[in-house]
Amino acid sequence: MDMNHLVKTLENEPLIEHHPSLQRMADTILNNNGGALFYGTGLCNAHKLTIAMPFDALGMVLVAEKLRRMLGLSRVFHHIADTHAFCNPFNDREAVLRRVDEIETVMKQLVQRLGLSHFDILKSSSFDSSPEYVAFMKKVTTSNGEYARRELTDMIWYRAQHNVVIKLGWVIQTNATDSSFDERWYDDEYIRLFGRSLSFVYVKAGRTLNSEHPKAVPYIGITEEDRIFLRAGEQVRAKFDKAVRQTKKDVMYGATNYFAAICRLYESLVHPLDKGSVPQKIQQIIDHIFE
Repeated sequence: MDMNHLVKTLENEPLIEHHPSLQRMADTILNNNGGALFYGTGLCNAHKLTIAMPFDALGMVLVAEKLRRMLGLSRVFHHIADTHAFCNPFNDREAVLRRVDEIETVMKQLVQRLGLSHFDILKSSSFDSSPEYVAFMKKVTTSNGEYARRELTDMIWYRAQHNVVIKLGWVIQTNATDSSFDERWYDDEYIRLFGRSLSFVYVKAGRTLNSEHPKAVPYIGITEEDRIFLRAGEQVRAKFDKAVRQTKKDVMYGATNYFAAICRLYESLVHPLDKGSVPQKIQQIIDHIFE
């Protein structure tokens, strides 16, 4: 693997936003010595708790596995930011804990059924009261509050404790100068404070079946009818059929292409799917995870 090969891979993977990724690539990315990758999944937006884990999160999982294989990384850490959710005062503690348990169970089932043996699932609460984490957090100074401090401290902790060399994130709008709605703000702040000791790769934003808000956080779904969720009994075709009747054609086209890219990457990394439409393939994946 050389840098040209890596650049071409990032440019040719439909789920990766290659421009912001290449901007934030450390010179040492190819000298990782078996390092690891991590990505974080939150539990809420600024107003509500997620219903469940959207299907879109599988895009992050599969891109992480592709990068792991390509770069010879040792582990992938799926980080569940449970403690972070308590920074939002509207969250009910018991509701958050229930949702954390549900999502952790789903992710453990997913990595087991897909044979992703190099994945570890960690909750913030399992380590963020440790002396090491607390000490790292004291090094972080930011005007954006506790949530931002925790985001930055997570990066330091994974870098120090697990030799993480890549953080995988997401981007909602690559041509926007304001990156405050996705993970680039945190990543740029890390670079400003601690230098280029991490590389940052970005997947595309998740897709909804909603004409008003076609793009969304890949791992947070607030509205039942316009997201496909990773859960037993999810009726994919019914949601698509309903959306076709009330959603703009260009939104449905973009969402279908996005989900098709996830299905293609699934087939290249996990196993082939039966021929069929995109909703049928999504259903096959969900049924395989939860059968």
